[in-house]
Amino acid sequence: RAGLARDPLSEPKLLVVGGVMRGGTTLLRGILASHPAIALFSRELRALAWHGRPLLLHVAQVHHHLLLANRWIRHPEFYRQVYRYLWCMVRENGLFGERVTVGMCHSAFAACLAQDGKLYVGDKYPDYVFHHQQFVQRPDCRMILIVRDPRDVIASILQRIRKGDWAGRSWAKKYSSVDGASHYWNEAARVMASLNHPNSGALVIRYEDLVTEGHNTTARIAGYLELDACGFNSSAGHKNSLSKHKQVLDEREVREIEQRTAGLMATFGYRSIH
Repeated sequence: RAGLARDPLSEPKLLVVGGVMRGGTTLLRGILASHPAIALFSRELRALAWHGRPLLLHVAQVHHHLLLANRWIRHPEFYRQVYRYLWCMVRENGLFGERVTVGMCHSAFAACLAQDGKLYVGDKYPDYVFHHQQFVQRPDCRMILIVRDPRDVIASILQRIRKGDWAGRSWAKKYSSVDGASHYWNEAARVMASLNHPNSGALVIRYEDLVTEGHNTTARIAGYLELDACGFNSSAGHKNSLSKHKQVLDEREVREIEQRTAGLMATFGYRSIH
């Protein structure tokens, strides 16, 4: 089958949220989803990261993520959303259909999430930052990226690996040292720095601004999305989440992070303390 017949004039736009893990993407999703014109998946679907695959493999990957990666989570609404998404993809494209495109994902998002009055449907996943080229030039898409102080990001990553629920997971090994986590932050921040200008097609915000200047930051988001800023709940962030690396990292680790991320730290206005 040819897939969903899309009407760009009536279908909600696609909203893609990314950044760095432990960098505030969940907070940002919550603030965005508080607007009555926006519908986002209640947890990370990640489907847009698996575009380009044959539809059967795409469906299998999304299903694997739901049942295995999230098997310890009891989140009924997310389960319902995912199965609606999979049903829409298979119903409209056939299980052995063509390779999945961003447009196919977008249409399935709209079919399973959109209600009257929704102007945007979408998903958040930090690593969407590494797929930005698929989104920023689409006229029916908006992309919002969030960057956070690398010391706080890396401290949170290392804490989850050393003492939290990421301990022992094979995918987390490459982030289990200051070197590995710093390399990850640099890769993501480099992309965001390249997109941090008015003509990029994306909007880049800082976690710290979202927390300390919520009203002004959500006004920027509203302007980018052409929405009423009053629809956002801008008070969801907590200032006690700032500079938490001081509780996790020793001075040597902080110094090493600052050395490894110095250039991009300065680009985003983060000051070294050494």
